[in-house]
Amino acid sequence: MSTGQRVDRLSWAIVPPIPRFLYPWISSAFAHRYLVPRGAPGDHAKTGRTSQICIGLFAARESQTVPTLSPGIASTLPRSASTPTSPPASPAFTLVGLPDGAVKESRDRIRAALATCGFDYPSGRITVSLSPADLPKEGARFDLPIALALLIASGELPGAPLTDSELYGELSLSGEVRPIRGLLSAACAATQDRRSLIIPRENLDEAQLVPGARVAPVTHLSQIAHHLRGTQPLQFISTQPPPLTQSSIYPDLADVRGQTQARRAVEIAAAGDHSLLLVGSPGTGKSMLAQRLPPSPSL
Repeated sequence: MSTGQRVDRLSWAIVPPIPRFLYPWISSAFAHRYLVPRGAPGDHAKTGRTSQICIGLFAARESQTVPTLSPGIASTLPRSASTPTSPPASPAFTLVGLPDGAVKESRDRIRAALATCGFDYPSGRITVSLSPADLPKEGARFDLPIALALLIASGELPGAPLTDSELYGELSLSGEVRPIRGLLSAACAATQDRRSLIIPRENLDEAQLVPGARVAPVTHLSQIAHHLRGTQPLQFISTQPPPLTQSSIYPDLADVRGQTQARRAVEIAAAGDHSLLLVGSPGTGKSMLAQRLPPSPSL
């Protein structure tokens, strides 16, 4: 219907604003009952006013515009810039390879650390595979390598300087690199494979127990970013175990013959700084085993 036609015989029903979420459920029967003009029977069939209003309403739903209905005219107006829109969805982040709870939480720590350091978080779906897939992964040691992998894969940092390097460390929300547990075994394996290590500074003393390890201690994610860009290269040092003094020499565990399970318990207690209770009859070797257990470093 054009605006020049007469509408003096028509009286329009007052229709309240219709929320957008109700559009999919509005049927043509509803539009015919409430949106047709009141007048002589059959007028809407002659003029086609009902079809114009219904078409304008459903076309507005399809084009994501705000519908406006005036007497005799069905029109659509573009959405105003002030109309609130839903925020963009966060990119999907998936960790595969039997990660435990601490490993799964790394996505939130990494996202906050990258934002604090001024990096753009990659958009789209992200899948991080921790191989081998059948070996359970635990701890926060994967934060630093995952964060660098995301930055290199998205093109924000070059990856060539890390070709022969291994990275370990937990990331704080501000990008600081925090110490981890179990670095001694990782340093031994990296040294055997002739790889360098980038580790938290607090773990440097532990890494220095491995002869010939090439280690670069860091305290913040930005230090590694400067190293990859070539602005401030990291200083790698070759570690040497501290010399043994007379006070640090203890009886050798190799002096104990047999006692396989007891020796295994002593080795685990010494490696993990665990408490140990020795129970047995006199003469079974409790004192001999205890003498070969060095004092705890926490004492």
